[in-house]
Order: sequence, then C-alpha cells, then structure tokens
Amino acid sequence: MKSGLRRYASDRNNALLSGVSRMSAYLHFGMVSPLRIAREAADVGGKGAEKYLDELLVWRELAYSFCFYREDHDQLMAVPSWALESLSNHESDARPQLPAWETLARGRTNVALWDAAQHSLLIHGELHNNVRMTWGKAFLSWTSDAASAFRLMTDLNHRYALDGRDPASYGGLLWCLGQFDRPFQPPQPVFGTVRTRPIDAHASRLDPESYSSHCTRRYVDPMPRVAVIGAGLSGLICARTLSDHGFDVTVFEKSRGVGGRMSTRRVEDVGSFDHGAQYFTVRDERFRRYVQSWVDDQVVELWAGKIAVLGRSESENQKAEKQSPERFVARPGMNQIGKHLASDLQIRFQMRVGAINRLRDGWSVVDESGSELGQFDTVVVSAPAGQAVDLLKEAPSLAEVAAACQMQPSWAVMLAVKDSIPVEFDGAFVHNSPLSWIARNSSKPGRTRDPEKWVLHANVEWTRGQESTDRETVATALIEEFARATGVLSSQIFPVYSTAHFWRYAIPSSPLDQKCLFDDALSIGACGDWCGGPRVEGAFLSGSALAGRVMGHWNDRWQVAGAVSPDEPTGHQLKLF
Repeated sequence: MKSGLRRYASDRNNALLSGVSRMSAYLHFGMVSPLRIAREAADVGGKGAEKYLDELLVWRELAYSFCFYREDHDQLMAVPSWALESLSNHESDARPQLPAWETLARGRTNVALWDAAQHSLLIHGELHNNVRMTWGKAFLSWTSDAASAFRLMTDLNHRYALDGRDPASYGGLLWCLGQFDRPFQPPQPVFGTVRTRPIDAHASRLDPESYSSHCTRRYVDPMPRVAVIGAGLSGLICARTLSDHGFDVTVFEKSRGVGGRMSTRRVEDVGSFDHGAQYFTVRDERFRRYVQSWVDDQVVELWAGKIAVLGRSESENQKAEKQSPERFVARPGMNQIGKHLASDLQIRFQMRVGAINRLRDGWSVVDESGSELGQFDTVVVSAPAGQAVDLLKEAPSLAEVAAACQMQPSWAVMLAVKDSIPVEFDGAFVHNSPLSWIARNSSKPGRTRDPEKWVLHANVEWTRGQESTDRETVATALIEEFARATGVLSSQIFPVYSTAHFWRYAIPSSPLDQKCLFDDALSIGACGDWCGGPRVEGAFLSGSALAGRVMGHWNDRWQVAGAVSPDEPTGHQLKLF
C-alpha cells in the first residue's frame, strides 16, 4: 500500500496502471472504515497521500453530504440551475447516434474506449475513476435529453458497479451533468456550458486496445467451459449472458436454426408463418427493459391487430378487448429475437445431444451415436421438461423435479389463402371448438400481406386425440373448424398453401415455482418456460436466472480454491437485474 500510495498523485489517472486503491466497493459495503484508511494514509505522508486524502475526505465526503441533505439526489433536478438551463437549451441539438439500452449495456457501440469501459463494469464490476468521467459524459450525446442520460448512466452504473448506489457514485454521475463544477465557455453542441470530455481526446492519452485487453482480462485461465443444450429463448439468453461475462460457451441445437417454439417457417412464393409463439406480453420490468431495447433496435414491434374472443357473448368479447394487454412480435418473424441473441455466440447446429455423462470433474456431452461432442465444466439444459428429464439422468435430484412438470402438445396449421378472409379481427381466442387460437399472420408488422396467411392452433384436448393423425388430415379438419368458428363458408376459403406442424412440447401445464434448476455440487442446471412461467417472458427470465446461478457458483469456487484473490473484486458477485 505504501509504495502505491506514494505514486498515487502521478499514476491515479492512468487506467493501465495500478495507481488507484480500488477500495470503493469495500467502503460501500462497510467492509473497511474510511477513518482507518485516512489514518494510515496520513501516516505515509507525501504528495500521493495528500491527493488520496483529498479524494477521500473532500470529494467523497462532499458527495455523502450532498446526498444526505438533498433528497432529490437521484434526480436530474439536483444539478445546478445553470446546468439545467444550458442542457435544456441544447436538447434540440443533433445527436450522432442514439444507441439502445442493450447496445450500451453490452458495450457494443463500436466506440472502442467506451465499450472497454463498459466491459470493465460488466465483467469486473468496477470502473477506473478517471475513465468513469468520460464514460458518463458520453450519455449526453447518446440520449435525447439530459434526464434520459442521467437515468441511463445511473441504471448501468448501479446495475453493474460493485460500488453502485453509493453516494460517491451519485457524486460522480451528477458531476457529468455539471454538479460540483462551473460553466465552461463558449457553449458546445449538446453540452452547452457543461464541461465536455470527448472520448477521442481521452483515447489519445489511453490506448483503447490495451485498455480493452485490461478490461476483458480473465479471472482464471482458462475460463470455465459451459455447454448449453438448446437454442430456444431461455438457452440463448443464458448463453449470451455467460459469454458476455467471459465464459467459454458452446450451444448445441438439434435443428437448423434458433428460436425453439419461437420459430418461423418460411415457404417459397408464400412467405413466413409464426407457427409457434404468436406474440408475447410484458409483465416483469426486467424483461421490459430488454423489450424496449429491442423496439429501439427495430427487432420487435407492437402488434396493434384487433383481438377477438369467439364462442362467447358479445359483452364478454368487449370486456376481453378492453382488458387486452400490449402484444409484441419480432420482425420479420418471431425467430428474429433468437437470431438477435445468437448473433455472436458459438452455436453447433443440427447437433442432437444424446446424453450428458459425469466425469471426475466435469461433464462429457455426447451425441445420439455415442460420439463425444466435448468436455465441459458446467452444463445448462434448455429443453422442454420431458426432454430435460432424459438429459438430466446423472443429476437425479433435478430430473425428479423436471419430471413433475408436464408439457402438453398442440397441432398448428399454416394456411395461405387466395382471397382475404372477411372477418373484422386479426387474432382470436376460440372457445367451444377444437381450435384455441387463430391469427392473421400477415397482419403482423414486417410480414408480407400477399397472399394472406393464417396460423391455427388446436387446443390440448383435441390434439391429444390426434397425435398419430397425418398432417394432411389434421390440416383439413382444422381449416373446417376455422370456417365454422369465423362463420365463413368453407367455399369462401381458397387455400394456396396449407400444412400442419405437431408441437409435442407446446405448453407447460404446471410450471415450477422456481425460475430455474441448478445443482451446485454437480455444476449442472436446467431452464425454460416450464420453470419461469408458460410465456416468452418466463423463458427469458428462467435463462437469465440460471446464468446468475452459474456465475455465482463459479465465483464461490474460485474464492474457495484461491484462484481469485479476496482483494480482487469480481463482477460475478453482481445481480443480473
């Protein structure tokens, strides 16, 4: 400590040097007393100690006092009036780009220094003091107004920084917007008279490539190898979260594409059908954050189609319409979310896993012929409960829980017609019929409208009686039910294409209360909508939860084994949400 403290004044602003104390997280959680630090620094003496005590006793205490006396310290209104006025006067200034939340959170802006700083937060849970100022100033140019900039920088700082939510954090973030500072003339675009801190200027003093290597350094080498079996939504968000945090992840998918039950079927000269998940809703704020980011990136759009309820009274129909939630769809097909999440993952397609075999310290993943696909430290099973049971045989406690969750089947019919079906709705829940749902697929945003395309879903009871029926017979029967339910004459329906698809594991009838399953002793887990809830949102939250369990598991193992020094803060101690 003494030698580092003596160099503090000269080294503290260079993020490539070990010139700072990195005590913020320990102070934040009360693991060490600032009085003790102050006493020991004073005993060392010299210019380095003087500067360190200035940071500790003046600037840190200033932030603490400010937050104590200002209840609005977490609001933009806390900054000085001159800064508020100047920032307001420049709200209409052009911004070069407005990155979505997910782009920023993952450090994917293509601005090398800023992305490296965000990776430092994401992976290590800390950000060098001097770089944090440049990191924070950038939000003003990447959001529509100062209030949005403050909300976004606060969100990312508090979400990923180990010292997030600390008064000192608020002091630093508010400084980026003019707090504890003075006006600078002449006014600049976007910033007005608030001090600027251009990223390019900082990058000229700090080599971004070297800094990026520093920020993405591994805790251990090699990092744990993780196999994710299944490229549905839950498996993809789990895999991507772990990959973003530095884990070596391989995804195995039995089909030719990603998405699972969020698949899209494309037919030449006809167009595409969302024959699995039809849309999704948002209830959980954690999921909403991603959905809004996907909307900003034009991956997802609100489906404003009129939804009806057939087979019930008109008053019940009107009541259902009033209570209808917002419905979102991916564009140009529901599988676009899967493609978005999989964009930078290592995925081995058309690879059907036959078994997961326990090794002395890890797992061997093999295909159906018994050939080994690789050895891994952790395995994530992202598959329907029935399939997960077979894959979890060597984790009997998990297999037993998964076996208690039943998955129900459903037939889906894809129908394209020559002439538009004359009904006043775009989707409908169907009662008193073999059908449970019908949708004008071509009414969704980003889909081709000619020819008009419909997706028909059979209910569970009817499907159970038709599991061995051929696709052509199922399609014919359900198209007849479609005509009956809509009141359209069968003679008015002129199919130009029709086929049926059997979803053996369509709907979990009794989802588990827990978001995911994980065995710490064996380092294996499972996720899916049968854990998180029978919706797209449930699958997403389940995969996210399992990623958190895996990171927590390895963080504990590293600490026990001494692979990571207790003095080395790690971002894996963070909550994901």
